[in-house]
Amino acid sequence: MFHFISAIGWLFLQPLGLAAILIAVSFVTAFFGWRRLSMMAGGFSFLVLFLSAWTTLGALVLGPLEDRFHKLE
Repeated sequence: MFHFISAIGWLFLQPLGLAAILIAVSFVTAFFGWRRLSMMAGGFSFLVLFLSAWTTLGALVLGPLEDRFHKLE
């Protein structure tokens, strides 16, 4: 059970998986006619992809984690 929950949790935590889920939500809500929610989900998926791919946000988040552990020499 823990493996199933951790696999779904990781899908939401990685940027590409989150963007894919948001795009799917955007398509489903557009199909039902909820235009505002569809546009918000699509825009948020673009924002997630933009921040994770074309900015230094990933390096800023990983920097403190890498600095916590000493490098082996």
